[in-house]
Amino acid sequence: MGGSKATIEVAKTVIGVADVGWTAMEFGHHHLHTHDQEETGTQAKAAESLSVDDELEGLRSENRRLKS
Repeated sequence: MGGSKATIEVAKTVIGVADVGWTAMEFGHHHLHTHDQEETGTQAKAAESLSVDDELEGLRSENRRLKS
């Protein structure tokens, strides 16, 4: 039965890594749209820039948590 506990921990880790990857993909997708708006001269850039920075910091924090 000891092996099943390790299997569950591995599965949790895989799910956590997949979640971080998915979040990073969404961040990249969001960042591309923000960049497109900047090129067209949209006024919303400043507000979105803050949210992108917050999102990036959240990803870094989650990464540090998963590494520990």
